[in-house]
Amino acid sequence: MSETECKNNTSYDDLIKIGNQLAEIYRREFNGYRPKNDLELAGLSMLKRCVSQARAINLLILNDFTADAAIIARSLMNLMWLFLFTLEVHRRNEKWEFEENPLDDSVQFRRARRYLDWLFVEEHRRGVTSEYNKSKVDEILKKHGWISIDDLPRHWWHEPSVKINSIKRLAKYVGAELQYEDDYSFLSSVEHGGMQSLALMMENFNNPDSKYNRYAQLKSLQFVGMMMDITMGLSGKVKAEDFQTLSDRIDALSANMKKEMNSN
Repeated sequence: MSETECKNNTSYDDLIKIGNQLAEIYRREFNGYRPKNDLELAGLSMLKRCVSQARAINLLILNDFTADAAIIARSLMNLMWLFLFTLEVHRRNEKWEFEENPLDDSVQFRRARRYLDWLFVEEHRRGVTSEYNKSKVDEILKKHGWISIDDLPRHWWHEPSVKINSIKRLAKYVGAELQYEDDYSFLSSVEHGGMQSLALMMENFNNPDSKYNRYAQLKSLQFVGMMMDITMGLSGKVKAEDFQTLSDRIDALSANMKKEMNSN
């Protein structure tokens, strides 16, 4: 990486150190934590998945699988939007705004319970016919106001009342239209582009400091930090100074990374 790039961004090794710091804070705050309700359970399960995917991105990059890391980053972006959708989070004045104590019959709890229940719906659709699964599906239909299994949407997050039936509409709902057009479209082209994926892999082979590798890793850190921030608020945790300092650094690096990705 050039001297100019080092001043404006950071090396991949530095990003690994930031990731390790973030992982340590995650373990400190959430290892052994027991969610108090379905909403916390849904949010924490998504956060755990986010942490897992961020680690996978790092391992893939360190083993020269840049295109595969980009594909996981795309999946992680999906997860972030689902997280925002479930908790009804909105970005205003550079801050995440959400209701920390929503009512039990709120849209947040309804979405969280759909998310948690959907395992049994998917099992049913795959042909699982056990009495237990049947009883759970019947319970789900009654809980969510559906008459029959045919009334269920394709995915748990499909919501006709707000016209959400695609990833693009989901992104629009959570205020991520630009992110969809820029980041998500680029990452999708890597997943579906064939030769573009190969070209990306060859261009960045044995070079963790390439901008594409740092982009994927930094995106994953940004998503983990954001989801940790919101989950701590939802759980009533006081955000420690070291976490806020780390979050601010990740945001600054992300802003610089965006400029670098848009440059030649």
